[in-house]
Amino acid sequence: MEGQPHRIVVAGEVLFDAFPDGDRLGGAPFNFAYHLHGLGLSPLLVSRVGEDERGARIDSAMVACGLSSGGLQRDPDRPTGWVTVALDGEGGHAFTIHREVAYDYLDADAVAAATA
Repeated sequence: MEGQPHRIVVAGEVLFDAFPDGDRLGGAPFNFAYHLHGLGLSPLLVSRVGEDERGARIDSAMVACGLSSGGLQRDPDRPTGWVTVALDGEGGHAFTIHREVAYDYLDADAVAAATA
């Protein structure tokens, strides 16, 4: 489409990193979209979250930081993704990536519809 701006679509996980002192919003695709927004662009992050408290927090946080939450799919059967972060007290850490979460079931047809 010559002469028309292109929309950047970022597809993948948005999740919470669950540290001992609390959750932090993350996921590489979310971070990428956030930084594109910081550069003055308007990316569309397409991901899937559960119909749960963490999913609602992600939706609110995206809107609060200026990102559209229009690409978020809601999953009534699976929880919002999270990664448990264990700290070893010496500056090291270990991650436990929880599976069978909402973003594992991203609906490709819905992605295509959101980007049309």
